[in-house]
Amino acid sequence: MLLGKGVPRAPDAVVVMHAVNDLTTLLRERDYWNDNPSRGLLIEAPCQTSGCHLRIGLRGLGDALFPALGRRLRPVARSEFDAPVGAVDAEALAGRFRGALVALVETARAWGATPVLMTQANRFLVDPPPTLDFPHDDLGLSYAEYRALYVAFNDVTRSVAADLGVPLIDLAEDIPSDAAHLYDYVHLTPEGSRRVGARVAETLATLPPFGDASESSTRRP
Repeated sequence: MLLGKGVPRAPDAVVVMHAVNDLTTLLRERDYWNDNPSRGLLIEAPCQTSGCHLRIGLRGLGDALFPALGRRLRPVARSEFDAPVGAVDAEALAGRFRGALVALVETARAWGATPVLMTQANRFLVDPPPTLDFPHDDLGLSYAEYRALYVAFNDVTRSVAADLGVPLIDLAEDIPSDAAHLYDYVHLTPEGSRRVGARVAETLATLPPFGDASESSTRRP
């Protein structure tokens, strides 16, 4: 995403927040390179014929006109959450995540942007309120096991920021773990979003001047 969509816009800064999706994807698929239709990095055998494009177009039209019928008639496709979870190698998962963060940091720098990393605000408390349903109870992991992996991922973000000299916005520490700021385990309320926006703005304001618009629009390494 950064290479394909961000770099062409010559950003001054790239702010990256890992999400719970990284952990879930790696738990289910073991890697970012996988054949999951919604979580894989690469799409094999793209549509290259007029007939293929016509079928996709007609299917989209049918879904728009008759959404309920389309859901019933369409063959059952693999869901992003179908992959089973086997034995968990916490060290290997953290290593893949660390590699992804390092790649993002170095990619941003290679194209003249200042990387900024963020941990993720969350309500993965030791004893969460009973009204907060655990969304990944099908993983075969206890809540405590999943929480330990998640906390470790936030620690990886802190470690990468320290090791590579990257500004860090520690949302996991800065945003209160309560219903006023997060309406479930990781999704922000309007108040939570305002607070995160303020933290990002404060951090960007401390970075060295980026230069005027004409310089940033043409900057390349």
